[in-house]
Amino acid sequence: MVLPACSKSSTATRADSVVVLTIKDFAFSPKPVTVAAGTALEVSNVDTTTHTVTADDKSFDTGHIAAGARRKLTLRRQGTFGYHCDIHNYMTGVIQVHN
Repeated sequence: MVLPACSKSSTATRADSVVVLTIKDFAFSPKPVTVAAGTALEVSNVDTTTHTVTADDKSFDTGHIAAGARRKLTLRRQGTFGYHCDIHNYMTGVIQVHN
């Protein structure tokens, strides 16, 4: 997925050209996540239970990510994408994808 122009808000941790989105204490961090189009977004579930990262518009879905597991997404389209955990709908966030 790709989001609109990059903003100066929170940018996820970068490690070897991978942006990391962390799930901990039933919350996503950082908020929002800002990535360049085509950059791998690694979701790291350091929580005690299974979660998902599911686009509100259904354009991406990690499927279930077990506690302690990681999953990668690559977003290629610019835009701003709301997402949530399909298991815990109150867990929400935004990914901003820019060129």
